[in-house]
Amino acid sequence: MIKDFRTEAKLSPSTPDKQIFENLELFTENGTAKNGAAMFFGKQPERKFPHAVTRCVLFKGTNKVYIIDDKTFGGSLYQQYLQAMSWLESKLQVAYKIEGAGPREEIWEIPLTVFKEAIINALSHRDYYEQGASIMIEMFDDRVEISNPGGLLPVVAKDFGHKSMTRNPLIFGLFTRMHLVERVASGIPRMQEAMREANLPEPEFHTEGMFTAVFKRGISIKNEIINVPSLSQECPKLDMRYTSIAEQIISYCSEPHSIQEIMKLVGQTNRSRFKKNIINPLLEVGILSMTIPNKPNSPLQQYIIKK
Repeated sequence: MIKDFRTEAKLSPSTPDKQIFENLELFTENGTAKNGAAMFFGKQPERKFPHAVTRCVLFKGTNKVYIIDDKTFGGSLYQQYLQAMSWLESKLQVAYKIEGAGPREEIWEIPLTVFKEAIINALSHRDYYEQGASIMIEMFDDRVEISNPGGLLPVVAKDFGHKSMTRNPLIFGLFTRMHLVERVASGIPRMQEAMREANLPEPEFHTEGMFTAVFKRGISIKNEIINVPSLSQECPKLDMRYTSIAEQIISYCSEPHSIQEIMKLVGQTNRSRFKKNIINPLLEVGILSMTIPNKPNSPLQQYIIKK
């Protein structure tokens, strides 16, 4: 995780990890890692904080009767953010808008920026002392709901959307340093603006008990947009058991990633089986490509989707 933090925070490679930790004040006076630091940088913080996880559930219909998919993501808070975004992207409808000979434009039924804002908001502001409750991302036929334990702090409730105060200043500050938070108290207005620009209803916010953001799903696609074929149609050699994993990989690999990074994201440990069952079928049909195609076994090899 420290490697990801260095990259996103644009820190000098020559700065020792110890100095970074000291500058960020991640430890108590007696040398123990603060809870926020453990959750942000720890490999498996859920072993100490079982409730510090993100659960993603896809329901059939508009109520919570029939569950289609149910995933719980642990690991560092940044890893949970990446995994939750990949899960959402694998479930949302996406279409391509093609104009002339230029690159195709991805049109998501709900702008991805609102989910980035909502998930970072949930990870930064949730009440980590509330036992038995985790961050929930719930997708229905007509909406997506993102909830976190702990309602608004009283001072924020009085001026909701304009004033910000976090329960977890250390976590919020670390996300800010990674440039995942732009300006204090700007998240709600940005989500509202993104939904308006997509001609969708503004998000609804429920602040009693759990804080919940509700995003209505779009239902219409214009003629100039071409629907994306299903993954089973594009990649017939991919076993249906691995479809969900493959969809996460495709979303994740919009930028180049190594096989180790990809396996960590989707929770796979057997490298040869992973390549045989998932990576190779995606390579064969041209969904994925190698950054060093003439040296497939290079230790510097990375994978990226063909755009």
